[in-house]
Amino acid sequence: MRIEDFPRPRDDNGRGVHWSARLYHDAVYPSQDHWVDQLRAMKIKWVKLLDDGGGSGIPLAQKLLAADIMPVIRIYMAQLNPSTLGGRELNTVERYVAIGVRYFESNNEPDLPAEWRNNQMPDNWLDVVVDNFIRDADAVLSRGGLLALPAMGPGSRDNPVSMVVQKGRRDIFENGCWVAIHNYTLNHPLDYPDDAVNQLGQPLTQAEYDAYARWQYSHLTYDQIVAMGIPLSRDDYFKYNRWAWDARSMEMVNQVRAANKRPGSTVYDDPNCFRGYQAAGKMIHDALGFYVPVISTEGGPVVGWGDDNRYAKVNPTTQRDWQVGITRFLQTIAPPWYFSCCTWLLASRPLGDFNPTWEQMSWYTHAWDMQFGLDGELPIVQALKDEPSVIRPEIPARVTARTAHRY
Repeated sequence: MRIEDFPRPRDDNGRGVHWSARLYHDAVYPSQDHWVDQLRAMKIKWVKLLDDGGGSGIPLAQKLLAADIMPVIRIYMAQLNPSTLGGRELNTVERYVAIGVRYFESNNEPDLPAEWRNNQMPDNWLDVVVDNFIRDADAVLSRGGLLALPAMGPGSRDNPVSMVVQKGRRDIFENGCWVAIHNYTLNHPLDYPDDAVNQLGQPLTQAEYDAYARWQYSHLTYDQIVAMGIPLSRDDYFKYNRWAWDARSMEMVNQVRAANKRPGSTVYDDPNCFRGYQAAGKMIHDALGFYVPVISTEGGPVVGWGDDNRYAKVNPTTQRDWQVGITRFLQTIAPPWYFSCCTWLLASRPLGDFNPTWEQMSWYTHAWDMQFGLDGELPIVQALKDEPSVIRPEIPARVTARTAHRY
């Protein structure tokens, strides 16, 4: 299969989102139709969806397909490694293919102990993962599905594509397999690792330090908040004041920046950023000599993340700006083989998941209302509704003229 042979949603603009962390999609408020309407209003074209292995996502997938949205289905098994898909799961793949779903995942971040039975990874874990992927790929491809080489954890530099080739099974990538990645931004800007902070240790100015630390009531003292009757505890007030920089002073941040600058660092040295898709593309082309589709089945910016102490935590404004930047990139200049970034995470509680961790990571959430003056949704929601949808430039070309070469 060539890149242009892979199915795409109608008027594909590359916009994607991860639905929820839940396997079951019946306890949705107010309704599945409401949330599909929200997706359509944001012009989302790709949605990552979890399935319990028995078809729990099929009714929702049908609604997504009817709305010209392409589902990407992860067949979920807890601590699934070193397992492979069984009869129940493969029957579910057949049922999905029958309604028009094509993209599947059968594994997830197998480079992490948490994804292995009893949290025990064998020394030859990558060999096991690749062998199991080959078995699953043969089974899924024979049923009309397209299976992903599993996404590793963020920042991974393992090259399982080359191992598949070494095992004599390059053909599965010629016949429809693709590559899943998890290119979260962390709290790195979109041009990381080429940005001046990483390359040169560029120091913060006081204005920048203050801007990143700003929150809804940062201009008030706590006594003023009490006098105004705002329902905010003293603990929360001081927590929010110190939140963006984890209580680090500007001088402390600049010391860390100076000490940890990395001149000459490239995305191939540090793929812990959105541009990790470039590292994946190189991995694929080095091993195969051609490209297969890459889809971020998790990724993008998440409010609250602050893994790199040279940068502020991601707040709702930076999350919006970075996600809009990703959207514009995907719609205009992304390589034709990088199909979509299904950003983590659409919603949690309204979709039946009451895990507080996922709630803080969601686009539709009340978790940040008090701190940032919001009302149940992040600014990115309205920004995507306002952002014009642009059909990816390679889409008209693949409709009007089917070229013979691989991208």
